[in-house]
Amino acid sequence: MLARNDSLVTEFILAGLTDRPELQQPLFCLFLMIYIVTLVGNLGLIILIGLNSHLHTPMYYFLFNLSFVDLCYSSVFTPKMLMNFVSMKNIISYVGCMTQLFFFLFFVISECYMLTSMAYDRYVAICNPLLYKVTMSRRVCVVLSLAAYVMGFAGASAHTGCMLRLTFCNVNIINHYLCDILPLLQLSCTSTYVNELVVLIVFVAGVSATLNYENEEKVPLEAFFVFPMDEDSAVYSFEAMVDGSIIKAELQDKTEAHANYENAISQGHQAFLLEEDDCSRDVFCCNVGNLRPGSKVALTLKYVQELPLEADGALRYVLPAILNPRYQLSGCPEDSCLTMKTPVVPLEDLPYTISMVATVSSQHGIERIQSNCSLSPIEYLGDNKTSAQVSLADGHKFDRDVELLIYYSEVHAPSVAVEMGEPETKPGGASTTEEHLCDLSICEFVAGVSATLNYENEEKVPLEAFFVFPMDEDSAVYSFEAMVDGSIIKAELQDKTEAHANYENAISQGHQAFLLEEDDCSRDVFCCNVGNLRPGLKVALTLKYVQELPLEADGALRYVLPAILNPRYQLSGCPEDSCLTMKTPVVPLEDLPYTISMVATVSSQHGIERTQSNCSLSPVEYLGDNKTSAQVSLADGHKFDRDVELLIYYSEVHAPSIAVEMGEPETKPAIDDCEPGIAFVDATDAL
Repeated sequence: MLARNDSLVTEFILAGLTDRPELQQPLFCLFLMIYIVTLVGNLGLIILIGLNSHLHTPMYYFLFNLSFVDLCYSSVFTPKMLMNFVSMKNIISYVGCMTQLFFFLFFVISECYMLTSMAYDRYVAICNPLLYKVTMSRRVCVVLSLAAYVMGFAGASAHTGCMLRLTFCNVNIINHYLCDILPLLQLSCTSTYVNELVVLIVFVAGVSATLNYENEEKVPLEAFFVFPMDEDSAVYSFEAMVDGSIIKAELQDKTEAHANYENAISQGHQAFLLEEDDCSRDVFCCNVGNLRPGSKVALTLKYVQELPLEADGALRYVLPAILNPRYQLSGCPEDSCLTMKTPVVPLEDLPYTISMVATVSSQHGIERIQSNCSLSPIEYLGDNKTSAQVSLADGHKFDRDVELLIYYSEVHAPSVAVEMGEPETKPGGASTTEEHLCDLSICEFVAGVSATLNYENEEKVPLEAFFVFPMDEDSAVYSFEAMVDGSIIKAELQDKTEAHANYENAISQGHQAFLLEEDDCSRDVFCCNVGNLRPGLKVALTLKYVQELPLEADGALRYVLPAILNPRYQLSGCPEDSCLTMKTPVVPLEDLPYTISMVATVSSQHGIERTQSNCSLSPVEYLGDNKTSAQVSLADGHKFDRDVELLIYYSEVHAPSIAVEMGEPETKPAIDDCEPGIAFVDATDAL
């Protein structure tokens, strides 16, 4: 997403629940009734509790605050949403959006902590009824309620503060009916990494790893285990259950912990030690000392870690294969984590089994879960698919890393911004006006591309321009034509040597000429020369080709429009006029005086699920009710500083076929071993 600072948005458009006009009135009536019930119910509770002295108890005190908070956060966005149903003007200012976000988060977070306080109140009433009045004194109730509001203020300030540091550029349509965190992150054209760290619940895994171990030997054993984990993981619990008794670990200085462990072992006591390895921050070592014969121990390690976001929007969790227990008898040398290179017991003879159960939750719904290992069928824990559970299939021996890919229904990928600016001066060598148009038509697994470059010579002398069109090696070019001042000139296929000779001959005689050829050094680069373009003349070069789209691991079809398509041009007679020797544009990238647009039309008989891109796109426009055809385009202002990658997800993924018939050329090169070249000359000038 590219934009200058002065193009930052000052207002947002709320997409709402639906854009169908016939549903606006019914939805207005429905939500108005819900809001009135909420308003009357909460106000009734507040008035009743306030006026009735018999209800001035801790339970009703918290219920009073809960009703107040619920009333407030419902009133933050509902009136605006109701107005949008009636007025059809779903516009909210930047300041209004940030204000709505702050108060919405403040009351929502406060309500969560208020519910926690109410749960504590009920716990005391049930478990310690005789001490209830002493424990839940008026002072304690006030402190708990104030703490809920303080936590709400802190959370809202953190989220809103992080949101204020973001920059919002050209796209300002919020795919929601209020200003919420995740829809706003989608619109940012600066890094949202800090915001994602604050919104922990969506991108964090809580792991509880339990190892059940039994000493079947006739002598006491000391076992040694390795638990690798991400460096940014945070261990918050370590405990052991020995023959039914639970032992919780306590945090100690590393030297003191070692001394206490060695002292207990020397006296014949059972002891447990968990420590970070001296050589690596991402490896934890666990020692189980003096485990008596026949004793059973269950070691449980709990930690949290942030999950990385993949390019296709999946969250990735890896359970490493190195978790295979690496144990040895007491007194053996090389008892450090990193020096134990292989298990003492061969992998195929390991006397244990491993199981993994993953519970996934997200407010946006879970689309699917994939893994490189066999999984049990996914079990959704609710009708709205916001929670699901999946486990490793029986018999897994943990001979490889277990990788889980979690796909949410809404993917919020962080975006990166590059601010190009607009130069006030033109380069000295050539002054041109250019517009690059790429019409992309994707049907099933084949893309038909029509790339048009509109070029105008604004200099006072004739120019020779040079352009590079990279494309996939398996692409098939079937048309190249030029429109010069309204006249269309179609290319003809010639031998490469003959095409070069005809082009040079036309240039030497002062005629206009065009040459498209495959580069000598690379089969996936086409070079285009425009010779003797007279002052003020406009030319539109159109290159048409087809290519088969590769199928990604997640079922997406991938099309890439390379950034090297930035026109690389120079004046006639300049050296280094080969495709591959032109390493940089003659005009710097930030000063290129042209715009580029791409319109993609996608069609499939199986229906289109969604399209994604690493660049800003216009909202997808379905061309029919059955979603078998859709159109999407690059957002305005794209300067082509990076490859445009388009991912198309069909409702049903079918593997691509082997052959694509490209048509039959009527003429062939005269020499069998020649390389293709296309040349044509303006016939009017030739005469």
